[in-house]
Amino acid sequence: MFNKEIYIKRRKVLKEQVGKGLILLMGNEESRMNYTDNTYPFRQDSSFLYFFGLDRPGLVAIIDIEQDKEMMFGDDISIEDIIWIGPMESLVDQCSRIGVTNVNKSAGIGSLLSAGISSGREVHFLPPYRPENKIKIREWFHMKEDDQKMRASVPLIKAVVALRSVKSAEEIAEIEVGVNVSAQMQTTASRMALEGASETTIAGEMEGIAVGAGGRLAFPSIITVNGQILHNHSQGNKLKKG
Repeated sequence: MFNKEIYIKRRKVLKEQVGKGLILLMGNEESRMNYTDNTYPFRQDSSFLYFFGLDRPGLVAIIDIEQDKEMMFGDDISIEDIIWIGPMESLVDQCSRIGVTNVNKSAGIGSLLSAGISSGREVHFLPPYRPENKIKIREWFHMKEDDQKMRASVPLIKAVVALRSVKSAEEIAEIEVGVNVSAQMQTTASRMALEGASETTIAGEMEGIAVGAGGRLAFPSIITVNGQILHNHSQGNKLKKG
């Protein structure tokens, strides 16, 4: 996380550029592999991270532009959760580090949005890509599955693009860290690309470098002798001479 002044400034500019209405920014949920508490590695929504910086599941932020209110919605973990993931800092304490003091339970999201819609206010949201977030939007906006009202806000999209396209010194420093790790992964793969080596072994070594540096892969590594196939993730071949 950056210092809270950075997030406060980003949200201030966002409000100025969108102009009016409610801004709905959705974080991501955990994605289950084969049962509830066995999840894939969590990946927070990038735009949610950009404006609110909190890397934990189950969060939704709403910004009321006219009232200049920034609200975070989420729930602290239960005793059952602690068994699986251990204790976690309270949401109120986490929000204090990003300059947000209005913290609410998740159950209050629907009523707030319904009140805004009933009063004729526009609710801005970005294109949802996770199925669980699409379901939430349908429920909050009382949409049918084929309802065409699930259209993302063009003013919000343009404002987010304008902000995220210009990188600060802090962001550039983090980008350089990522670039250096990526370069290490690439050169390692080059050294390992010998006759008889398996794509799987090379892929595992590359992912290990990313994890060892404190990160994760942004997407599955494309390591294949069949480079003409985009997003080939099979990694089942042996390298041959030539």
